[in-house]
Formats: sequence, C-alpha cells, structure tokens
Amino acid sequence: MSRSLIGSIAALVFAVPASAHPGHGSTEGLTHYATEPAHVVPMLASFAASGLLLAVGWFAMGRLNQSQTGTAAQPIRVEDQSPRRANRTR
Repeated sequence: MSRSLIGSIAALVFAVPASAHPGHGSTEGLTHYATEPAHVVPMLASFAASGLLLAVGWFAMGRLNQSQTGTAAQPIRVEDQSPRRANRTR
C-alpha cells in the first residue's frame, strides 16, 4: 500500500470526529462543505497544490522519457588517461 493512500485514509479517519460538531455555518450536509469558506478555501488550496504536483510530476516524467529516447543531450564521458599502477602480487 502506498504512503499517499495510507496518508489519505489517516486524514479521513482523523477528520471524521472533527466534522461531527455543531455550531458553525448556516447550512447542513453537502451544501455546507461546498459553500462555507472554512471548507471551501482549504479545498481549493488542496486542489491547487495537487494540480501543481501533478504538473511538476508530468514535466519530470516527460524529461525522463526524453532522456531515455536519446533526443536529450548526452552526458560527457571522461575516460581515465592516467597510467595505471602495476598490480603487485605477494
């Protein structure tokens, strides 16, 4: 099981008791989570962060695939030109 899946499950488990309290907002149910600023702002922030991470990952994977196809610049190989020491046997 991946760490992100475990983290998501843990966040849901720990968030359920917090959502069981009365006293804030004027709506109930799904409308409450879609209209109250206390819920909308973090939700939009998490969407933006997720989108940014997906874009960065997509870009990184594209660069990785490009380097594997041979179209990217190849690294410079430096071969050792120094004289080698003779192997000693005992």
